[in-house]
Amino acid sequence: MATRSVVGDLEMSDLFCHMYRHDNNRLLPGKMNTTAENLGIGEHYSINLQAATFPAWDSPDKAPKPLFTGVREEVFTRVSSTFPAFIKLLNNYQSDKKLAEEYTPEEVNETEDFIKTIVKTVPMKLAHQYLQWKGVARDDFEKQLFEIWFQLYHTNGVWPRDEVNTCAFEHVFVGECKRGYEPGCGIVKGFHNWVKFYLEEREGKVDYHGYVTDRTPHDPARSRLISLKFKWQNDVKRLSSMFIGTSPEFEMAVYTVVFLCGHVGDNPLLIDNHLVNIRMFRHGNHLATAYPVLMEEIRPWMM
Repeated sequence: MATRSVVGDLEMSDLFCHMYRHDNNRLLPGKMNTTAENLGIGEHYSINLQAATFPAWDSPDKAPKPLFTGVREEVFTRVSSTFPAFIKLLNNYQSDKKLAEEYTPEEVNETEDFIKTIVKTVPMKLAHQYLQWKGVARDDFEKQLFEIWFQLYHTNGVWPRDEVNTCAFEHVFVGECKRGYEPGCGIVKGFHNWVKFYLEEREGKVDYHGYVTDRTPHDPARSRLISLKFKWQNDVKRLSSMFIGTSPEFEMAVYTVVFLCGHVGDNPLLIDNHLVNIRMFRHGNHLATAYPVLMEEIRPWMM
């Protein structure tokens, strides 16, 4: 009972647990440090956490090997899944926050196709029903999702001030770099998605530095959540947190519900026997960022 007493919204927790159980595109983990060829039946990915690190700028790289040791990539090309439509969006943005963004007609079509794909999934249908019950879902729900996630807006650092340079999807799922005056002195902003991390790591563009112990589940082979430090495009992400294995629609549904019904800052919720803080921040009327942080791993004897 003590654990549930710290959950901020029991209705939202029940919704997210239901969404998680019915996340039909979610990938399942195999044993630690297993290659894709050696994954068992029903297993889709394997990670190698290696050593723990600290979220400090000068902490050493504690992970000489990649985080992901194997992923069944055929799941990314299945027509029945949402991953193909999601992956098409990942190269539609410039990583430098100082550069203005503008969608091409092809990118707009890709975005609209992605939204039409995810609204047909169970997690997003459950989220939509909940938002309708709360009275915050518009009749044009697909357009509402576009405005929350893909509407470009202006942040500091871009000149002239009427130029737009970011959106919620770019920040949360793709990542951005706030460049320094010298190479290697920049900061990675956002970047809270495991698919993007895996694809960049596969191409040698991400260097995993290790995990943060108190924010990563004790059973790493079965972990659905990780906090980690890494380098991307020669810039450092001192601390990032992300779900692992979950589908794009599950993550987007969770963050959309928190944006429309949750609190700015902390939202402690129970998801798959993990007490997770969904942290959400706004930039004016826009969603600025959202990401999960492990608060506690709930064992059966604690329930």
